[in-house]
Amino acid sequence: MAIILVFIAYIIYDGVKQAEFKPVTTAREIAVPFQEELWYLKDSIFTTLGELSAVTLTADEKIILAGDSFIAGYNEHHEIIWKLNTPQAITALAAGSDTVFASTRETVYLLIDGKIIDEYGPYDDNSLITGIASNKSFIAIADAGNKLIFVISKTGELKSILGQKGKRFVIPSPYFDVALT
Repeated sequence: MAIILVFIAYIIYDGVKQAEFKPVTTAREIAVPFQEELWYLKDSIFTTLGELSAVTLTADEKIILAGDSFIAGYNEHHEIIWKLNTPQAITALAAGSDTVFASTRETVYLLIDGKIIDEYGPYDDNSLITGIASNKSFIAIADAGNKLIFVISKTGELKSILGQKGKRFVIPSPYFDVALT
């Protein structure tokens, strides 16, 4: 009890005491030569398919773009090789060995060569899937709405839920990502 009273007294004393203000010194520039040759734009892709929301690269170096109502695959020459219209906006993309995983707010689509081969979900009305990752065995789904990470097998079997039973992740914004190695 005495320690609490001493602490409160210190807070009051510190609050009323006139503090000496020292002038702020300006930071000096750090002299590091900029190596412009290390940073350059090699190429770019422009899409007129809609508003872009996600991008991933497949193992065979195809570029997958997704947005408000589409998923599209591009070859190394940036030509569209397939396009799929989606009923909802795509929120996240990941690429496996031959499968592309694309999520909406509550569902994950599995695609091969631009065709939906399966779908997992919907997960929950409060779901907001913002990140998805895959490796050889698993798919991890980051759900910012429920503050959970679902780990499922490639066959769709639920293996684990991280962040459950009162120990949910603290997510201050609707940006929540996940990675697998």
